[in-house]
Amino acid sequence: EKPQVLNVFVRVYPRAVGGELVEYHYDDVERHFSMVLDTVSGVTAPTVLAFPRDRLYPDGFVIESSDADGSWSWEVDEAGQKLSFSIDRSVERHTIHTRPAER
Repeated sequence: EKPQVLNVFVRVYPRAVGGELVEYHYDDVERHFSMVLDTVSGVTAPTVLAFPRDRLYPDGFVIESSDADGSWSWEVDEAGQKLSFSIDRSVERHTIHTRPAER
């Protein structure tokens, strides 16, 4: 296994978007992911990210959202290497960030 090659391909990315994807970016050096999505009327499904937690965030991670505290939630599926989150549907635009935890 060559980490310098594999780490370019193993990343966080949107697998399913519960709204309209505006943009996303993953920085494979810093391991920061950001995503912007808009609420779409009638869509209630969560957004699901590919989230290889063990490889990218072995020392923990932080998830941040532009939604107000308590109005959004997230859950990690370790077996499926997925991060699902639900947004505040009363807000039009949402920004999500993941990054390694501070050491």
